[in-house]
Amino acid sequence: MKLNKILFLNSQVYQNNSKQNYDADKRQICSFSFNYMGNSFAKDKFVKQNISFGSSVIKNNIGEELSVINVIPDELPSLQSSVQKVKDLSGEWEYFLGDELPQKEKSPIGKMNLPSNWFLMGEKNFPEEFKVTNTKPFNANNPKIKPDIKKGLNYSGTVIYRKIIDLKEDANPNKPHFLDLDMVDYYGQVYLNGKPAGNQHEGYFQQWSVNLTEVKNENGQQVLKKGKNEILIKVSDPALPFDDTNMLNGQILNKDEDINENNKQKFPASFPKRQNKVKGVLGFHDCRPGSVHQRGQECSTGGIIRGIKLRQSPGIDIISTKIIPVFDSKKVSKNNAEIIMQFVVTNFTDKPKEIVLNCEISPHNFKEKGKTKEEQVQVFSTTVTIPPHEIKSIEHIEQVKNPKLWSTWDKGYPHLYQANIKVEEKGNKDKILDQKLKVFGIKTITRDENNTHYLNGEKFYPRGINYISTQYLSQADKNWYQGDIDLIKEANLNTVLVHAHVERPEFYDLCDREGIAVIQGFPLIWTYTEDPSFEEKAKIQAKDMVDLLGNHSSIIEWIAHNEGTRNPELYKKITESIKSKDNLSRPIIKNAGEKVIDKDGNERKGPETENWHAYPEWYKSSTPEYTIDDQLSEHPFVDEFGAQALSNKPTLQKIFNKKALNIPKTQAGWKKWKHAFNWVYANFQPKQMFEIAGVNPGKNIDEFIVNSQKNQAKLLQYEIEYLRRHKWDKEKPNTGEVVFLFADPWRAASSWAVVDYDRKIKPGYEAIKKANQPLLPSIKYEWKKPDSPVEIVLVNDKKEEFKDLIVKYQIGNEKMKFQKIEKLEADSVKSVVKLGILPSVIIGETPLKVWVENSKGKIISKNSIIS
Repeated sequence: MKLNKILFLNSQVYQNNSKQNYDADKRQICSFSFNYMGNSFAKDKFVKQNISFGSSVIKNNIGEELSVINVIPDELPSLQSSVQKVKDLSGEWEYFLGDELPQKEKSPIGKMNLPSNWFLMGEKNFPEEFKVTNTKPFNANNPKIKPDIKKGLNYSGTVIYRKIIDLKEDANPNKPHFLDLDMVDYYGQVYLNGKPAGNQHEGYFQQWSVNLTEVKNENGQQVLKKGKNEILIKVSDPALPFDDTNMLNGQILNKDEDINENNKQKFPASFPKRQNKVKGVLGFHDCRPGSVHQRGQECSTGGIIRGIKLRQSPGIDIISTKIIPVFDSKKVSKNNAEIIMQFVVTNFTDKPKEIVLNCEISPHNFKEKGKTKEEQVQVFSTTVTIPPHEIKSIEHIEQVKNPKLWSTWDKGYPHLYQANIKVEEKGNKDKILDQKLKVFGIKTITRDENNTHYLNGEKFYPRGINYISTQYLSQADKNWYQGDIDLIKEANLNTVLVHAHVERPEFYDLCDREGIAVIQGFPLIWTYTEDPSFEEKAKIQAKDMVDLLGNHSSIIEWIAHNEGTRNPELYKKITESIKSKDNLSRPIIKNAGEKVIDKDGNERKGPETENWHAYPEWYKSSTPEYTIDDQLSEHPFVDEFGAQALSNKPTLQKIFNKKALNIPKTQAGWKKWKHAFNWVYANFQPKQMFEIAGVNPGKNIDEFIVNSQKNQAKLLQYEIEYLRRHKWDKEKPNTGEVVFLFADPWRAASSWAVVDYDRKIKPGYEAIKKANQPLLPSIKYEWKKPDSPVEIVLVNDKKEEFKDLIVKYQIGNEKMKFQKIEKLEADSVKSVVKLGILPSVIIGETPLKVWVENSKGKIISKNSIIS
C-alpha cells in the first residue's frame, strides 16, 4: 500500500466559553505542528474539529491548562470495542417532574424504563388508551394525580431521572469514567452525587459524554468513589412560546395575519414567530399532536432517547474517526479513488503514551473477484506519542485502486468498505486500548445549474418520499427502520428526504446498505426567533449534524431550512455552517419550498435555487389560468406534494370515542360540530379537505375514509406521472419528485401519509408504487378535463435500453390493441400512441388498461387510471 501523507495535529483543543452549549467557532484553538513523513514544519492553517471534552484538564503545547467539557465520542459504547469496560445503564430509573433537584429522601413520582421519550413512559408502543377526545396536558403541580402509562405522559417541562450505580471493588475511580449519553431531548445536565458534571447540553440528536472522574467538590476532591454513587440526569423540553391565535370554525386564524409580498399568500398560524429550539418537526409541525390547534403542540418528545452507559477508559480513547472519499471526479474514477482518513486520539492519563494506530480497509458487503481475503485488505499503521492530557489528530490520504462505487439499488449496487481501527500500546500488540469500526462508501454526487443530480457522473433522477419515522424516536430501532425501508423500496423509490429532523443512526446505516439515497434536512422548519444567541446555537448544531452523519454514503444533499422564508439570515448562516463542515461538498439547499428571486425579479436557477413545494388541489385550487400542471412546473425539482387522507378505521377508533366518529353530514355541520377541534388537534384540515379537494364526507365514517383515500391516491398518481413524463424536458423540465409523506409519525386522524402510524397502507401507497415503476407506461391526460386528449407515454428510468417492446392497451370491453417499440433509449421518455378524446376514461366510468411486454411476451409493467 502506498503511504502518501501523514499529518499529526498536536494539542488541538477547544475551550468551551458558553454556559449552555459548546461552540466550535468560539473555542480556543491551540497552535500545533505538522509532521510530514517525519519532517516537522510549521503551518499557519488550523484544521478545526467539533470536539468537546468531559470536565477535564487538557494542556496545550505551551503548557497552558484549558478546562473543557462534554466529550462527544465518535460512537457510543454500543458501537465501541470490548476493550473498554462498559456498563449499560438502560432499565429502571426513578423520575421526578419539575426543575428542583430531588433530595435523597424524596420519593419519586415513579419509575421509568430508559431510554425512552417520557411521553411513552418507558414503553415501546404508542399508549393504547391515549384518546384525542379526552387528552390534556399533565398537571405536575397536583400531587394527587399520577401519570398513567396506558395514556402516556402528555407533559412539557423538566424531568429528572435518578439512579444509584455501584462502583465495585475491582473498579478504579481514578481511571477515566465516562457517562455516555445518546440523543437527549432537549436540554441535558448531569449531576454526580449532587455536583454538576460538565455543562448543560443542548440539542436532541447528538451523542455526548461527561467525564465523571473529573467532577470535584468544593474542596477540590474527586466526587466519584468506590461503592454507591448517585447519578441525576436533568432533561428539559419546555413548551414553545406562541403567537396569539384565535380559533374559528376549527381553523386557526392569526390576529396579525402575515402577508408574503411575493405571492400575496397568507401564512397560517402554524408558522410561530418564536420557535427557539432546533427540533424541526419534532418541536412544531402540522403532523404532531396539536397540529395547528389553539392549544398548541402537546405530547413532548423530551427524554433520553437512545442510550445511557458508564464506560471506564484505559486512558486512551479514539474520540473521532472520519473516512472521507474525495468527491472530486478527477480523483474518483473507475481506476482509482482517493480517501482522506482522520483520527483523533486523546490521552487522559498523567503520563505520555506511545501508541500504534493500525487501520485495515477491506470490502464490507462484497467480495472482489480473483482476490484472496488477504489481498483485499489495505493496511495503514503509524506510531505516535501523546503527551499527558493532550489530543493528537492524525490525517492520512489513501488510494483505493479499482474502487467499487456506492450506488442506489436501482442504478447499481451499494458497495461499502470498512475501516477497522485499533490503538495498541507500543511494544504490546495484545494490549488494545481502543478500537472502532467505520463503514463507508465511495461515490461522487453533484447538482448542476439545471438542478440535475449526477451520481458517479451519471444523471440521477430521485423518485422519493419525505420521511418522519415517528415523533418518539425511542420506539425506532433496526427492525422498525428495516420494515419502512422495505416498503419504500417495494414502492420503487430510490430516495428518502428526512424531513426537517435527524433520525437515529440505525436508519442511515440501513440506507447505506440498502442503496437508498438520503436528502437530509436540518431540524429547522418555518419561523424562529431572531435572538442572535439562538442563531449561534443553531450554527453549532448544524456542524454537529454534519459531524454525526457526514460519513454516510447514502446522504446526497443537505437542506438548511424548510420553508424558512421569514428567516433569510438564519438559513444563509446554517448553509455556511454545513458547507464549512462537509468535506464531501455535497449540494446544499438553503431554503426548501421557496423560489429564489433575484433583484431584477427573475428566478435564479442553479444549485442554490430552492426545491419546490407544490400542493395543487390541497392548498391551491387548480383553475384554467393556473392548472395543476402549471403548479407542478414552477421548478424542476419538486420535493413536496400531496394531499391528506384519513387514517384507516382501526386507527381512528383508537384515538376517538364513538361520538367523535359520528361525523356531520354537511360541511356546515363540521364547522359547528363540537368534535371538530379534536379532529384539528389530530392533524385534520377541514377547509382543504372540503373546500379545495372537494371530498364528500359521505353518510358515515367508512364512506369518508374511502372517499378521502381515493382522492389522495388518484391525485398522487396524476402528479407523479406528470412529473416523470417531464423528466429532462426542455420546456418544462423535471429533475426529481419527492412525495409528502411516507408514514404518520403518531396516531393521527388524517395526514398526507400513505401509510398510517400502525403501518397499515392506504391506497395512496399503491398509487405511488404504480406511478414510480422504473419502466412506466404513463397515461397522459389533463386533470378534471374530460375533453382533454389521452396519450400513452413510456418513461424509462433504467440504465439499460429496451428493444422489441410491445405496448398493449384496452379501453373498456373493446378489443385489445398494441404498439410495437423497436427501441426505447436508456433514461428516456417516449410517446407511444395518442388515443384521442376519451371523457368516460378520464372521469373513471370506462377503464383503460395498459401493459408492456418484452420480446418473450412477459409482462414487465402495467398501469391504469384509478377510477
